[in-house]
Amino acid sequence: MVASGETQWDRYCAYRFADSRTGVAIDLSGAGLPPDYFELMTPRMAPAFDAMTHWEAGGLANQDERRQIGHYWLRAPSLAPTPDLEMEIRASWMLLRDFVAQHSSRFHTVLHVGIGGSATGPQLLCTAWRDRPGLPVEFLDNADPDTVARVVGDLDHTLVSVVSKSGITPTPREVVTELERAYAKAGVDFASHAVATTVAGSDLDRHATHNGWLATFPLWDWVGGRTSITSLVGLLPAALTGADVDACLTGAADMDALTRVPDIRRNPAAMLALAWYHLGAGHGEKNMVVLPYRDCLTGFARWVQQLVMESVGKRVDRAGRVVHQGLTVYGHKGVSDQHSYFQQLRDGRADFFATFIGTHTGTVTTESPLADHLFCGLLGAVTALRENGRPAIVITLPDCGERSLGALVALYERTVGLYAELVDVNAYHQPGVDKHLAFPVLAVRQELLSHLDGRPVTALELAELMGRRGEADLVHRLLDHLAVARPDVVGVRPGRSPQDTYYWSNAYG
Repeated sequence: MVASGETQWDRYCAYRFADSRTGVAIDLSGAGLPPDYFELMTPRMAPAFDAMTHWEAGGLANQDERRQIGHYWLRAPSLAPTPDLEMEIRASWMLLRDFVAQHSSRFHTVLHVGIGGSATGPQLLCTAWRDRPGLPVEFLDNADPDTVARVVGDLDHTLVSVVSKSGITPTPREVVTELERAYAKAGVDFASHAVATTVAGSDLDRHATHNGWLATFPLWDWVGGRTSITSLVGLLPAALTGADVDACLTGAADMDALTRVPDIRRNPAAMLALAWYHLGAGHGEKNMVVLPYRDCLTGFARWVQQLVMESVGKRVDRAGRVVHQGLTVYGHKGVSDQHSYFQQLRDGRADFFATFIGTHTGTVTTESPLADHLFCGLLGAVTALRENGRPAIVITLPDCGERSLGALVALYERTVGLYAELVDVNAYHQPGVDKHLAFPVLAVRQELLSHLDGRPVTALELAELMGRRGEADLVHRLLDHLAVARPDVVGVRPGRSPQDTYYWSNAYG
């Protein structure tokens, strides 16, 4: 990893960035970057800097949907392209403060309903700051009836916060319907316990307004789900926990300012993006393993996973050429991972680069010798990988507090934007994300039930009856599910294989 005549100290000094204002430090000395790599890549990075300046000024980053990308304005409204947008962002902050001041005392817990970016960002913040003095937040980010049943408790003192940008995403809609039934069954008025965060005029906005929900908070078309963490999507649940969301926004704004500098060695996001580019040979050939060494950052790897993989995992580049770009991300948390898959990282396949996230203190005011043990564990793991020639990046923060985490979030958002420019893909659309995949199968389910009667039939016979012989395996999977989950609806006589297993409708007795 160290070039001839070059010491590890030389590399450490050459490939380390530290900022006294945010307290963030990045060490790329273990990434195996060639000598003078940043200087060699300066011409390649210049167009990426220009593109980011263009997007922040209000250019249409998402051409296929004719959308601007403005998550940077969320923590610096004065940069918004129009005075009206600036006023709307600032007004959303006032709405948040007023709501928390007026209503948080009447609730004992919060149920946050959302999926994808509407959940991973808020989960990261609420996990990091769960020791704050406000309300605990439970997340419903899946249509799992067991989870809904587990978290539904004292409904009279439970606030339901629903997030859906479009307002038509099936999973949160189905979960809300289930919660409305639960509140009605308990004799508690759902509307006075529910708030929505959505785009004005969406189905969710209309539903909340029509039914007189407690409040509706704004979201904008130019905020993508995976970059919505510093909108009210993330700030509302964080504020309800008692976190200092203003400090989070300040940290993000400070990092944004750093990452606008068009000089690679003075721009931590540019340094990080170029390291990703080199380590993956410009095509994501190595996996990114994210290892945060604090329990409060357990949600960070999952948030990075969505941010990176949804942003750069694209079939075509901007010219429409098939490129199949991507960068696979996985990880959990430091010391725990050292005692599990770190074995492979150290001795097995060399198909990854590791990113260690460490903090000098946590979220509590009094640290213990355990903090030293934890940080030494991080440094020991880095050394072990380096000795085996495995690439590693180290990012350190002062603590897990609001300002530090805001800065870390902004660092990764900008890094992804710059990296996408380097590999020439649109980071801000997601043509491969289909939120309605269940709908066609639900239609087959309904059709299946309409054809099923009291006569025993095999899955193949029923598929032929439906004109879906080519989907006989799908018909069998649905029948198999219904026979177990809804025996009141579908009966079954098991055979040795799908060919001699018979089903019928119990509606016929």
